Amino acid sequence: MKKSWLGLLLLVLPVTFWRWSYSESGIWWAENWSSVPGLMVFVYLICSGFFFFSRRWIPGGLSVLLCILFVVRGLPDSQGKQAECGETVRILQYNMMFENEMVDSFIEFVRASLPDLMVLQEVTPQHGTLLRSLSDLYPYRYGGQPKIGYPSNQLILSRQVLYGMSVYRTNDDQKLIRGFWQPAPGVDIALFTAHPPSPRDQQLWHRRNLMFQTLSYLTGFVPVDNSLVIGDFNLSSDTQRYQQLFPEFSSLPVNSWPSVSPFPAIGIDHLWVRGAARICRRTAVTEVQGSDHWPVMTELSL
Repeated sequence: MKKSWLGLLLLVLPVTFWRWSYSESGIWWAENWSSVPGLMVFVYLICSGFFFFSRRWIPGGLSVLLCILFVVRGLPDSQGKQAECGETVRILQYNMMFENEMVDSFIEFVRASLPDLMVLQEVTPQHGTLLRSLSDLYPYRYGGQPKIGYPSNQLILSRQVLYGMSVYRTNDDQKLIRGFWQPAPGVDIALFTAHPPSPRDQQLWHRRNLMFQTLSYLTGFVPVDNSLVIGDFNLSSDTQRYQQLFPEFSSLPVNSWPSVSPFPAIGIDHLWVRGAARICRRTAVTEVQGSDHWPVMTELSL
């Protein structure tokens, strides 16, 4: 009887703790823990191994079932909303990682795929110099210019017109980029890009959330119908906070981080759109190496 109770606790406690953590979005470590379904996959894999080794088939089977349920919570590498999109533009976003030494292969991918807009994070001056080789294809650039530098290590490259670009500083000196992108004549899109910090402790968690609040405020004051919010937001899509962000916008999360890990990936590189523009498909570009993130390509219908 005692072993039965211990087995029941081993099954119930992890999922109970996860459910509590998921609902406690006001506690930084609870939100972080519950935002990675892959952690629970490994917990129940270990539980199933223990039960099967002990020849306890029913709790072992239940552990496998719970493991599958958390696998199902995971994101695909690609998903779309519309079968027919009509005229589209493509947006590539990528956290390059400061230590990336494979920028040349990324440049080759860009030359082959030719996205219309690129929003990059963790760009170093060395990366920026290498990316200048794309100037023939991307004449519009924000980042790397004198007195601008790379705001919060961001760089924007576009094949179409960028105008009215500027840096907005938050109260804690984070920098977001805002301006306008004109992917087609007569189509103007308010563009906001940001890279808030990873919530590794409570202070960084608060700073990240301050950036969300700032973006939510600024996107309420745009003079055009269409708006885009893009970046590595260090926020898993498997959180209540993600579901509540930008309620007037639409988004479509896909796996993007970590690109090399024993744990299943989660979506933290996001794109939100509001207005007539619609997301057709978002795809993690898993063949591009060099960073702990995968680039994400978004097809946007105008």
